[in-house]
Amino acid sequence: MGHLDGKAILLIGAAAGDGEAIARGCVAEGAEVLIADVRDAAGTRVASELGKHVAAYLHLDAAQPSDWELAAAYCASQWGRLDGLVNCAIGQPGVQLALDALVDLLEAPGAASVVNVAPSEDAGELTRIVAAELAPRAIRVNAVFPHEDEGERGLIATTIYLLSDAAAGRTGEEIAVTPDA
Repeated sequence: MGHLDGKAILLIGAAAGDGEAIARGCVAEGAEVLIADVRDAAGTRVASELGKHVAAYLHLDAAQPSDWELAAAYCASQWGRLDGLVNCAIGQPGVQLALDALVDLLEAPGAASVVNVAPSEDAGELTRIVAAELAPRAIRVNAVFPHEDEGERGLIATTIYLLSDAAAGRTGEEIAVTPDA
């Protein structure tokens, strides 16, 4: 049994790099994923490698409201809810567009999680603000800051933990991931 069995997760910026590694980790832990990115060839490849029964790819430009509407429509038709949103690529304007399009789907399971994977702790304030805003709707929001020399295992494990039921009640936190041992 995986830590994310049966969970539906949307990953932004998951066609390569950290996002791809997290998507692969989520599937390994039992989740179904929608990989969203502007790098269509890479995103399609990742979804295909993971398998059509657990992964799909959708072109998503975080600055385009219509792309967020398509992502919401996919999640609604495929799963009827959204258990997790992993943000590996969108900045502050995109966060608001994402929440506008996805908040009802995130609220549906009763305990959804948003994880911002940020290159620096600059995203911490935004994470705390959004966490306070969404707490009454039972949506947790946390940030993970990978160390520039960290290995992927720590980043994947921390993100999966924050998406899992084991992290229930944790919101508004900023977690710095240190290098793998």
